[in-house]
Amino acid sequence: KLVVSRLYDRPLDSVVATWGISLLLRQGILVILGPSLPGITTPMGNFQVGNSIYPQYRVVLTVLAIGVLVLIYFLFMHTNFGLQSRATMQNSQIARSIGVNTGDRREDRADQAAPADLTLGGVRARVEPVILSLDAIGRQLGRPLAGVVGADFMQGFTVTIDYPRGRLTLTRGGRLSPRDPGVVPVRIAPYPFVEAEARLGERRLFGEFQIDTGSDTAVEIHRPRADEAFGRAAGRPSLGMTVAGVHPQRLGRLDDLTVGAVRLGTLSANFAAETRPNGAGAGYAGLIGGPAFRGQVLTIDFPDGLMRLRPAAVATATD
Repeated sequence: KLVVSRLYDRPLDSVVATWGISLLLRQGILVILGPSLPGITTPMGNFQVGNSIYPQYRVVLTVLAIGVLVLIYFLFMHTNFGLQSRATMQNSQIARSIGVNTGDRREDRADQAAPADLTLGGVRARVEPVILSLDAIGRQLGRPLAGVVGADFMQGFTVTIDYPRGRLTLTRGGRLSPRDPGVVPVRIAPYPFVEAEARLGERRLFGEFQIDTGSDTAVEIHRPRADEAFGRAAGRPSLGMTVAGVHPQRLGRLDDLTVGAVRLGTLSANFAAETRPNGAGAGYAGLIGGPAFRGQVLTIDFPDGLMRLRPAAVATATD
């Protein structure tokens, strides 16, 4: 780590450095222990197959090697640690931007920019931005991306997104009341989480969903919860691209998703989401993305932990 951590931005140099270290280690052992190796007997004995004799020790090593490979595959492809590791290897800057601890504090400090004024949704605020490359996310979205505004910025505001009009409004402080029609509680941790019910045929899944308006998928259901509620046959196998590279998906459609008193009908869904966001609780079921709110006006009161979802026609008539 002392050597390779200084060569993260120079892949070929890191290969040469590790090869050089291996030569030093080999020659150092040769100098210290000498060129001759003492002979030892093979443990565990032998067994015979036909006219051939095989050491049992080699069979055990082969089985252990296969087991380690299976364990490593499961660790990197089916755990949150593996997903974060692949994201870090694919694009460490993007991984850091979504909260993954990449372990490179030197780069974190170098990416911190000077405080600046940000005007968004009619509100001007002082922020301390982080400078990083958003090319990977831009390619995924199919358009250039100038920046990302995180949930930490929104904590002091009530945020209203009018999807039909393409309009974002920020208001300082809380603006919703639990007594207002259609208002439901949300848990801010620091991302908003709301209770919702997903339905596919006669099967239902109730749980806590993260609201991620930046996601390009209407609903992402956490794979263990999807398998439990809808079975492994839900959705068709596919491949998706994230900052962690290519990963399996099961794409299909939900009959509807109910949030409070609002029913969102026939939504595209991924039934094999592997990640659990920071702050997810024991009842975490998945993620609700921007496409689910088309035709709706979404208001999230971050200071008071409240949310209201209204069809655009209703919002226009009552506002």
